[in-house]
Amino acid sequence: MSALLSARNLSKTFGGASPSMLGPAAPVVQALSQVDLDVERGRTRGVIGPSGCGKTTLARLLLRLDQATEGEILFEGENVAGLGASQRKDFRRRIQPVFQNPYASLDPRMSIGAIIAEPLLSTGAATASERRERARAALGRVGLSPDDAKRFPAEFSGGQRQRIAIARAITSRPDIIILDEPVSSQDISVRAAILNLLKDLQEETGMGFLLITHDLSTLRFMCDDVAVMAEGRIVERGRAAEVCGAPQHAATQALFASALVLE
Repeated sequence: MSALLSARNLSKTFGGASPSMLGPAAPVVQALSQVDLDVERGRTRGVIGPSGCGKTTLARLLLRLDQATEGEILFEGENVAGLGASQRKDFRRRIQPVFQNPYASLDPRMSIGAIIAEPLLSTGAATASERRERARAALGRVGLSPDDAKRFPAEFSGGQRQRIAIARAITSRPDIIILDEPVSSQDISVRAAILNLLKDLQEETGMGFLLITHDLSTLRFMCDDVAVMAEGRIVERGRAAEVCGAPQHAATQALFASALVLE
């Protein structure tokens, strides 16, 4: 199956420039180095690694929230750096994020309906009445009441807020959702409910997922394929069952051994 979203030789360096004319140059940090990655329709690509290994940097580059130092991002085989204005809007509509902390990712001043409809507003994808109806439909799809559109984030639990974040991601009918530690802040029962919801959504829509996690059980449950990161590089990749069952790289073995101790 051909990839819908691809990273090719993707690298990101921070620092190096002086923060002021008088101060010393900031130290150079190689956050990401020569990463190749594919995300396909209907499949979940897991990215696992310890804190600070570059997972979130990779997500931000793929979402075009940050710019890569080197390399390219391809969507349907086309370099996204060369997209025109209308194509960029379409790209933003078709790739949506769900972030780790639902308390930080939902604007407390906005109603739930406005939050969920935000991707449609920013891309001009629907009229005001269509945005309202699609927001209500998305709430129902994630197990909340359509009438919750009138409420505000402070009225919801952490698990409910993450369902709202998922509703926001699906309302533009994306092809790919990038999930950055989507259940790490949830307790076990809420975690299972959210992961099952994501699996159901994928089965119904054929969306591709890029799932960033440090949790081995989440990886096993959700992912078809996995890439293991260490110090900004992918050190091992393959089918999730094979990598989890018989990891080959020393960094993967150490990561999984520590995860099993915690479990």
